[in-house]
Amino acid sequence: MNAPTESPLVVPVDLTGISARLVHYAHQLGAGPLHLLHVHDGDAAEGEAARAALARLLAPWAGDAARVTVAMRAGGDVAEAVVAYAREVNAGLVVMGRPERKGVRARLLGREADAVLRAAPCPVLVMRSDARAPRHLLVAVDLASPGKLLGAARDFRDHYAPGARLTALHVVAPLPYPNTWLGQAAFSFMPDLRAQAQQDLDRLVAEALGPDAEVECVVDLGLVAPSILAMAAERDADLIVVAPHRQSAVDRVLLGSVAERVVRLAELPVLVMRGGA
Repeated sequence: MNAPTESPLVVPVDLTGISARLVHYAHQLGAGPLHLLHVHDGDAAEGEAARAALARLLAPWAGDAARVTVAMRAGGDVAEAVVAYAREVNAGLVVMGRPERKGVRARLLGREADAVLRAAPCPVLVMRSDARAPRHLLVAVDLASPGKLLGAARDFRDHYAPGARLTALHVVAPLPYPNTWLGQAAFSFMPDLRAQAQQDLDRLVAEALGPDAEVECVVDLGLVAPSILAMAAERDADLIVVAPHRQSAVDRVLLGSVAERVVRLAELPVLVMRGGA
């Protein structure tokens, strides 16, 4: 993750109830530039109304006005506008909302978030409801393709959540056919697989972050996405960090089933490392 302090944090706002929560959360992430982006349908009157609404939205943080830039974009696809703006300003992070309610509007917002996740040039943080500033990051690590995730998570912590704890989690998934004789035989080896995974995770963390890094390394057995969510609750994490599974050319189109499920199901904010992380 390449997110120097000067890289803007971009927050797309639609002026619904979740916008105030997004701005509040973003204000807690360090002290770098904060860009609020609103995309409207191109009508001049709507544009003026949106500017007035944004001014009211920012009123609680009037003392921090020098940090904030308000940008407006007219017409076009919202997700495309967000991605283009993130590229334009060389954003270090995009913070987006995912609505809790159901209905057509919620589905539209959800699709917009998904589209940004798939195309953003930088990490994207998705939040669903009110959240505290990150104090404990749970980093979901795939031992088969760890990529730069551990270093990117550390960089995010150092830039946006100094002092937060890091926990690295790897989940050993069960065999797809546990009730067959082959599955039952292989099940007896699960303790050995878990022990080996623990050694591999410890080694990867030491290689990525240094032997003295203060990172708790945890290995769990189970279905990957549910295990990540359960472990986040058990360890009182307040931010889950994931990466698209096996970052390949396909992942530029598909987010990855595990990351996508975690984003869709988590009540906590989820940070998806894109843009070379």
